[in-house]
Amino acid sequence: MTANRILVTGASGFPGANLVRRLVSQGEQVSCFVRATSDVSELMRKNCSLIYGDVVESPAALFDSIHEFDLVDHLSASTYAVRPGDLVRVNSTGMKNVLDACASVHLPPTMVYVSSISAAGPSNGTRPLSEAAPAQADFLLRAMQGILRSPGQGIF
Repeated sequence: MTANRILVTGASGFPGANLVRRLVSQGEQVSCFVRATSDVSELMRKNCSLIYGDVVESPAALFDSIHEFDLVDHLSASTYAVRPGDLVRVNSTGMKNVLDACASVHLPPTMVYVSSISAAGPSNGTRPLSEAAPAQADFLLRAMQGILRSPGQGIF
């Protein structure tokens, strides 16, 4: 059986690094899309390649390399921000850029989106959110509206 060619965004984060470890142990061909400022020391010990870029600020490397992959696991996200708008910018713009990159190729890779606690929205500033916090679906909806309102651009 041929190994899948998989791109993992957010590979230097906790869930991403664990996913990369698992995929490599299963014999998959893994590339990690990481920021130049990321600590990649753990990833360097794995049998994977690194592609440097930023899904929000510098997605060009993503667009340049996306045609090489069968699957994109998108785990890149911000889980902390001083201003709620920063969560929206990083999480929705980043996802839109990954979707647009996937849609830009003739045979687009399958994309798997992995959400984070940031989908619950910002805390009230006095305590961090927990699983017991009430859902803030309107926050996630507002974050996604920028993606969904892009007719004629990208995948939507």
